[in-house]
Amino acid sequence: MNVYSELDSAIKTKLQEITEVKTVEEYNDQYRNTQSEDAKEYPAVYFELLEPVNWEDAGNDWQHARIRARMHVVVFDISRTKEKIHALAQLVFLKMDGVTLLGTGGYHLTSKWKRSASSLPKRYKQLKVLLIDFEFEAFDSSSMPVLGSQLIGFTIV
Repeated sequence: MNVYSELDSAIKTKLQEITEVKTVEEYNDQYRNTQSEDAKEYPAVYFELLEPVNWEDAGNDWQHARIRARMHVVVFDISRTKEKIHALAQLVFLKMDGVTLLGTGGYHLTSKWKRSASSLPKRYKQLKVLLIDFEFEAFDSSSMPVLGSQLIGFTIV
């Protein structure tokens, strides 16, 4: 499986563990296009990997990259307070900060996530949005040859 597909799947799975969140999707400018988008359930978290992703060779067909992931935390809120968006952003922070994501084979897909930046809440019509960026190292061994096993017969004398 492609490392980006595995990252997307692992991030989505982890964010879906937050029971208060009703929608988890890859970011595609959803809250800026509320008129043209299908109806969404809020609160929502949209996620994206920020470019560029610069991969480095670690030897033996193993690569690693320092990646930034952005969480777009979104609530439907017409009040003047920021309590609702701050509370949800804190839940996202607690879920993702320090997490190590695993690939489908149970191997370490990432190092521990650490928050690197966040924004103050912004209003988009009746939605409030707060951004949280995390940094982590991702590991890709997809170019390594698949090792098989072979039975060897021998006698101990």
